[in-house]
Amino acid sequence: MHAVQGGIDEVGVPVVSFQTPQHWRGDMATELKTMRWLTYHAAWLAVRQRPGVTIELCMAKLFATERAQSIALDGMGLLGGRANLEVSGIAQRQPEVLLGLYAGGTNEIQRNLASRWPLAGGGGATDA
Repeated sequence: MHAVQGGIDEVGVPVVSFQTPQHWRGDMATELKTMRWLTYHAAWLAVRQRPGVTIELCMAKLFATERAQSIALDGMGLLGGRANLEVSGIAQRQPEVLLGLYAGGTNEIQRNLASRWPLAGGGGATDA
């Protein structure tokens, strides 16, 4: 988030002073926190070897990788052309974010596994 704070628009006004970029930053922060908690929860289940942990891990991976891609693209949008400069760090992170969509099983596979989680009652799924 620190790289995003340095963006300046064409008239010299900090981009983050406008309302829409502030909304984007708020959304990115919310998504990041949700990714962390979902991942922590799945890890907590894994350490305790709870039933259904494989599906919970798939759901966490699916959500985290797709939200990470969204956050990276939004960050690039906030910075505009500056996003491609080495100092922003975003251009270097983008390939890592894209790799996450495929490493450890594609998100399509993660969706197939996540679909086994029972919607009614929430939980109690058996591992694949």
